[in-house]
Amino acid sequence: MKTPASSTFIKLTRFLVILFSIVFPSALVQAEEIPPPFAAAPAEYVVHGLKATAFSDNTVLVVEGKIRNTGNRAIRGLLVIYLKNESSDIIGTIERELETSSALTPGKESDFEVTADISGISGIKNISVELKENI
Repeated sequence: MKTPASSTFIKLTRFLVILFSIVFPSALVQAEEIPPPFAAAPAEYVVHGLKATAFSDNTVLVVEGKIRNTGNRAIRGLLVIYLKNESSDIIGTIERELETSSALTPGKESDFEVTADISGISGIKNISVELKENI
C-alpha cells in the first residue's frame, strides 16, 4: 500500500531524474577542457650570447650561445633554431638535442653550438632559439 509520503518521494525522484537529464548534458557542452594532472608548466629559460655565422658561401650556418635554466625544475629537450627572413617570417628550422650530460638543473647554464647545412635556404636575416622540452 502506498503512503502519501512514498508517492511524493517517487514524484520528486522522477522530477529530479528528468531535470538532471536535461541540465547535465548542457553542462557537459559548456565545460572547459582541463589539462591532465601530469601536465608540467613550460620550461623557464634564457638564451643569451647568441651568435650566428654563415660559412662556405652561405651554405653552412654555425649558431652559438648559452642557455640558462631560470625555473625551479630541471629541463632537457631540443633546441629549435628558427631561421627568419627580413620580415621575420620563419623560412626554416633547425632542431638539435640540447647536449648536456644530464638535465639542466635550476640556475645552471650550458653552452651550445649547432652547425647546419643551409644550402637550400636563402634570405636568412635573423634567427631565434627556443627550447622544445622533453618531459
